[in-house]
Amino acid sequence: MIQLSTTQIFLMIFIPGLITQLLRALPFVMFGRRAISPTIRTLGATLPFAIMAVLVVYLLLTA
Repeated sequence: MIQLSTTQIFLMIFIPGLITQLLRALPFVMFGRRAISPTIRTLGATLPFAIMAVLVVYLLLTA
């Protein structure tokens, strides 16, 4: 079994967390305060409900 030091364990947790946060911030840095197009606004408003409906239908068909 591999023995890891405290520093190695810390780095194994810290580095993926840092990468995740940087990837989440990337769209805000790239696009800044640009106006959001109406198409994207419409997708943002309707897509979550559509995905939930598809999941419910899938659940009912496979149960």
